[in-house]
Amino acid sequence: MGRDKMLKEYSEEKGKLSSYIPWICLIDKGVVLNKNGTLQKTLKYRGYDLDSSTVYELKNINAKLNDVIKRLGQGWSLNVEARRKRCADYIEAKNEILAIDIIEKERKLNFLENEHFESEYYLTIVQLIPTDNSKKVGEIFLEYAKKSEILDKTLENFNKEFKKILNLFKEIFLEVTELDDEETYTYLHSCVSTKTDKVIVPEIPYAMANYLCDSDLVGGLKPKLRGKEIRCISIQGFPNYTVPGFFDVLNRLNIPYRWITRFLILSKLEALSKMERKYKNIFSQRLSLFQRVYAELTGEKEENSRKLNEDALNKANEVRTQIALTTGDYVSQGFYTCTLIVDGDSIDEVEERVDLISKTINNMGFITIEESINSVEAFLGSIPGNITNNIRMPILNTITLSHLLPVSSVWGGDSWNKHLNAPPLIYTKTKGSTPFRFNIHIEDIGHSAIVGPTGYGKSVLLGLIASSFIKYKDSRVYFFDKDASSRVLTYAVGGEFHDLGNDELSFQPLANIEIVEEKEWAYGWILEILEQENVKVSPTQKEKIWKALDNLAKTPIELRTISNFYTSVNDREIKEALIPYKIGGALGKYFDSDKDTLNFSRWQVFEMNQVINNKKGITPLLSYIFRRIENSLDGSPCIIILDECWMFFDNPIFAAKIREWLKVLRKKNCSVIFATQELGDILNSKLFTTVLDACQTKVFLPNPNAFADNYIPIYQKFGLNKTEIEIISKATKKKEYYYKSTKGSRLFELDLKEKTLSLIASSDLAKQNKAKELKEIYRDANDFTREWLSYGESI
Repeated sequence: MGRDKMLKEYSEEKGKLSSYIPWICLIDKGVVLNKNGTLQKTLKYRGYDLDSSTVYELKNINAKLNDVIKRLGQGWSLNVEARRKRCADYIEAKNEILAIDIIEKERKLNFLENEHFESEYYLTIVQLIPTDNSKKVGEIFLEYAKKSEILDKTLENFNKEFKKILNLFKEIFLEVTELDDEETYTYLHSCVSTKTDKVIVPEIPYAMANYLCDSDLVGGLKPKLRGKEIRCISIQGFPNYTVPGFFDVLNRLNIPYRWITRFLILSKLEALSKMERKYKNIFSQRLSLFQRVYAELTGEKEENSRKLNEDALNKANEVRTQIALTTGDYVSQGFYTCTLIVDGDSIDEVEERVDLISKTINNMGFITIEESINSVEAFLGSIPGNITNNIRMPILNTITLSHLLPVSSVWGGDSWNKHLNAPPLIYTKTKGSTPFRFNIHIEDIGHSAIVGPTGYGKSVLLGLIASSFIKYKDSRVYFFDKDASSRVLTYAVGGEFHDLGNDELSFQPLANIEIVEEKEWAYGWILEILEQENVKVSPTQKEKIWKALDNLAKTPIELRTISNFYTSVNDREIKEALIPYKIGGALGKYFDSDKDTLNFSRWQVFEMNQVINNKKGITPLLSYIFRRIENSLDGSPCIIILDECWMFFDNPIFAAKIREWLKVLRKKNCSVIFATQELGDILNSKLFTTVLDACQTKVFLPNPNAFADNYIPIYQKFGLNKTEIEIISKATKKKEYYYKSTKGSRLFELDLKEKTLSLIASSDLAKQNKAKELKEIYRDANDFTREWLSYGESI
């Protein structure tokens, strides 16, 4: 196809939307060549939560943003879009366990009670190819000289500059990713269509505008796009001042919209020239025509006039300040165009949305207009790559621009758990229209810490996390509980509830020592016992221990007991230390059995209340249980919940094991969740740095004392700033929780319905006893659940 024919293709059928769209084709990964001689590439980003950021943090972000934008210079432009859209539907996980199914259905009902919206943020960087090359590039491209030296050099320079900008933005925002080819097609398609489907890149990624424009635009005073009413709202007047995150309120509206900011950067010389003309024009207004003539005739100095226009003088001084800032390279200047686009199925619907947005922005001191004659021009000006449509002439500096860009966000949490390839763990409730999807995983790390005063909702949160996690395919839950808060839920899901110290459990720690790895573990386990019995084991004694294990491994499995090891080991000091652990000793009922009665299921609870103060028994007991857990891990999703984790941190032997666990369990797809009443339990532990680094997800319960002088430094060591600490201090007991991770933060509520509460929050003694009574009658988990909920309705 020749050049004339191709140009004709783009010049005919001017009624089609595609003829006004600049995109020609992809010429590199995500890089689009445009008809107007520009290159463009888009990235997706997410900013910080304004509610949890300090003033200093916000100013720092805006200062960095100003530094990035002001360095671009003439020929560059930005198209920034904040897109508010309806959240994806609730992804319900079906489950054969009645209790889990009930909880899941109630979570879904909670979600569906209100409309939910969330925002996405895109930044398209556009460069106008230098004037002396743009025509040549266009001609060469049209003649299919794709590998031309000029185009390659221009593309190389663009990619190099884009990479610099990308890296700088990564220092400013929480998340920044550049769009690949398919994502670029999909995003650009959504800018010119009412459809939101994923778009596949054609084999020959050419004639992009024709390919992507599948919706007809009907112009006029009230335009339509593919039959939908669309309206454009523009900003014409500005308030006297702006602050960082000025438009954050738009992130909280419960309507869909597209908020597009285009900024065409001027060269320093051009900006100064325009501002000097503006200064002279405004300064000349300080005197009326009569005053100027009178001063000319009488020779009176202008500054002696008693009726100087103070408003004109003030505005002239403001322009003079901008000239000084630009001259000193503190800012750059550019043409600022802000357009908000809403659509609707009816005129009433779209006008209602226009009114809401207009009132919201006008209340901040701006002046907005609903476009009519200029509506199509405003719509075209919002399209990434269109740099000539709807240019608003007043210029703006890059500091003010940074205040008006969508740099803040209200994070909705991950809509999909990529690590587990599954729906989010819990859909929660928040203030405003943006929901929060609670997950413990940050990439493949699920280790988490939950901290807060007793009676403020910790056990309920742990129960909901556990019951929500079991919905995942082949998942497992191991729960080290205190005060049996999980008993009812455990019975309801068909799990095993082991009341250590009360139940008739017996273990056979040496059962599998014919396996080398198990014999090595048993060797270390016995050394731990001797250590806490204050035996300083010599090399000779270690050899005797290993030999005794070696001999015992050759016997039938039922003979591999502590008593037989006691008989086999030929050392008096070792024998005396082992007496408490063999039949007849205080701990013999646990460890000196010829069979193991600890049966594992997908859901295991170990109630620690009776053994927590048994200093000698708790170390070998937990070491053995943890070994059994470790052997059960096969890569399926698993969580280990350690409620009141201080009892693990206080034990030096077990603390060392936790340090090792945090490093290796993640490789087996297992996450540890620490829960405690006091931050000091973790802070004062030797494990503090390990836990803080490993637990990328933290949840803080309300604490009215959090903002006290003695608490603030403690919370700060957990990575919270003063704004976040204040949020925790004002949060509502047994209702709100504060989530903090490397991905973001949110204050959220569980908002549990009656049946879920009955299954998760039944921890008082009377209900515990009733649960045990019903469990004796109804062994099937689903039968127990039905009877338990019936009992709950009757009280």
